[in-house]
Amino acid sequence: MIPRIFKLLPKHVTTFVDAMGGAFNVGANATALNKVVYNEYHPFVFEMMQMMLTLRQMS
Repeated sequence: MIPRIFKLLPKHVTTFVDAMGGAFNVGANATALNKVVYNEYHPFVFEMMQMMLTLRQMS
């Protein structure tokens, strides 16, 4: 499904906003020139993803 989504997006994106973050499957695979924004309504899911991204940066 992700390859289908990316075929529809422009090739040069400066900021990619994952509007319905969830497990961050789309946002984690997005290529953006400046940044990728993760958006999640549920605080527990947001904090879990934030922790995983922080651990990834530390390794």
